[in-house]
Amino acid sequence: MRMRIRIPLTLALGLFWLLPSGCSQDKPEEERFDCANIPSAPLEINQVENGGDTLRPAGHHDLAFDREGWITGHHAGALIRASLEPQRQVLSTAVSTAEGLEYLPDGRLIVATKDGQGIVAISPDGAVVPLEPSRTDAFSIIVGPDGRIYTGDFSGGDLRRIDPATGASENYLNSVPDARVLNFSPDLSKLYVGTFGEQVWVVDLDKELNPVGTPRRFATLPHGPYVDGLAVDVCGN
Repeated sequence: MRMRIRIPLTLALGLFWLLPSGCSQDKPEEERFDCANIPSAPLEINQVENGGDTLRPAGHHDLAFDREGWITGHHAGALIRASLEPQRQVLSTAVSTAEGLEYLPDGRLIVATKDGQGIVAISPDGAVVPLEPSRTDAFSIIVGPDGRIYTGDFSGGDLRRIDPATGASENYLNSVPDARVLNFSPDLSKLYVGTFGEQVWVVDLDKELNPVGTPRRFATLPHGPYVDGLAVDVCGN
């Protein structure tokens, strides 16, 4: 004869209410930022390149961080990565010049070359695979929240969107004069575009990250510099 264990109703209800409370404690707390009191920058500077050393991630127009916190740049005909310790390694010597650099979630480094290879993907073991060979004038590279690659060209023209799995490229935006670099707002509702000149433009985006409406001028930088890169902080600045 098998006995059935009976749990009192009050105890059962107590266990039921304990379960969700225990699970909620396992969820990481959302990091909060006080956007009304942004600390002055720079907060801290850590130097990872030495002036007399040829093995250094000096970078030319861009640098990229991987998931492990290593920084990659281009110097003396090679892609070099370094940690803050610093440890330094040559990632690849197959790219003689590099402009935009960005890591994909799968660990590949996307590189906009200026040596006729176009946009290439470099795997963690250093293998180089052509991704968009026709894009020989690519300058900026960013990976969007949708996992696709967004790029501007060196002379300041159209912005392109590329599927990193297939290399399929499409025209993304060509209504900003001398468009060169780009980045998204934190809520993905806006796209900022820097030009081959002193202008920064902004355009609204739909839920698929496609531009909506007409781009409008956002800012004019003093002294007429080239906009080589754009970063947007967590507060939208």
